[in-house]
Amino acid sequence: MFSKYRYEHTKLSIEPRMVEEARNCLAEESKEIIKNGERFTKYFLKNSTADGVLVKTVKEIAFDLSIPSYMLVKILEVLEREKVIYRRRGMIGLWKN
Repeated sequence: MFSKYRYEHTKLSIEPRMVEEARNCLAEESKEIIKNGERFTKYFLKNSTADGVLVKTVKEIAFDLSIPSYMLVKILEVLEREKVIYRRRGMIGLWKN
């Protein structure tokens, strides 16, 4: 079967690791942040490039997920502090370990 994404096999290899790391990092946050953190990780994996980079602003992502931007920023700060993701000028990338 043909994949609609050129590099889908690469995405599948990073998916379980990122989801597990994000869950561990957000485990001590509120239930709402945990729920929206999982939604963000799914969104990130669906919309990022094969290299694990998402080129969207916080405002665009918050709008797409229908969550307040302050909550998304909180999620991103936790994931960034734990070295799961990095943020640079309108892009969010996945740390390669």
